[in-house]
Amino acid sequence: MQNKEDFYRQILDHVSTGIYFVDRQRVITYWNQGAEEISGYMGNEVVGRACGQNVLMHTDDEGRILCHTGCPLQASMDDGKTRSAEIYMQHKSGVRVPVAVHSMPIRDASGEITGAVEIFDDLTPMRTLEHTIDELNDRAFLDDLTSTASRRFIDDILQARWDSHIKDKVDYGIIFADLDELKPINDAHGHLAGDKAISHVAQTLKNGTREDDIVGRWGGDEFIVILKLASSEKLNGVMRKLETLLKTSTVVYKEDQFRVSASFGAALFSEADTLDDVIELADKRMYQQKD
Repeated sequence: MQNKEDFYRQILDHVSTGIYFVDRQRVITYWNQGAEEISGYMGNEVVGRACGQNVLMHTDDEGRILCHTGCPLQASMDDGKTRSAEIYMQHKSGVRVPVAVHSMPIRDASGEITGAVEIFDDLTPMRTLEHTIDELNDRAFLDDLTSTASRRFIDDILQARWDSHIKDKVDYGIIFADLDELKPINDAHGHLAGDKAISHVAQTLKNGTREDDIVGRWGGDEFIVILKLASSEKLNGVMRKLETLLKTSTVVYKEDQFRVSASFGAALFSEADTLDDVIELADKRMYQQKD
């Protein structure tokens, strides 16, 4: 019997997943190598100690210490059921490590519950991957300087809105805004001040539009706003409002303060036969104002 137990322990010791056993008092009786790697605690540091005695200190998302209340191991021993959860355990270094845990009761030959086993996996690589994916998505869809929609994202949205316009007869409008006199700002205050001016325009456009409108950086110091509107009167009204908001605002950079303005041009989808023609029309009107 001892040889069979040793054999099983050898197998468990070569599993990267953390595994440990406790008795009815939650005293740790076995701790595999996977548990050592994930927790930082060696077997001789934890075997013989109760798991809640400043060892793992499991907590949930709200920071509650599960060793005091809500312990999955204790619950499995109480009702004989298997449990799974995503929680945090305390690494030996003191940091909290996200883990997926599975607890189940251990029974003797007569079916009596004599303890429990917990199996746990480190979720850090998965969380890191998720954060990396989120960061890559942000970089793909957001402009780094202004945190408005990127040109790539804007191109996709414009095409989707145009398809909706053709298929469902939904009318949309676009507004172009091109920052005036960026070079004099750079010359007088420096290029970082120029970046601040560009960001200021972006924030003003976002503040002056609805939540479901899309504000994006078209390129350089030029922006585009995509709106769902059914008339030129409403579109031009929004454009005038944005122009006024920008003219009456102030850019603050270090000890300097200065005002900025932009040239605007707008067009409804219904004014042209193709998406390219809509863009060209709004762009033309913007440069007419600039001239």
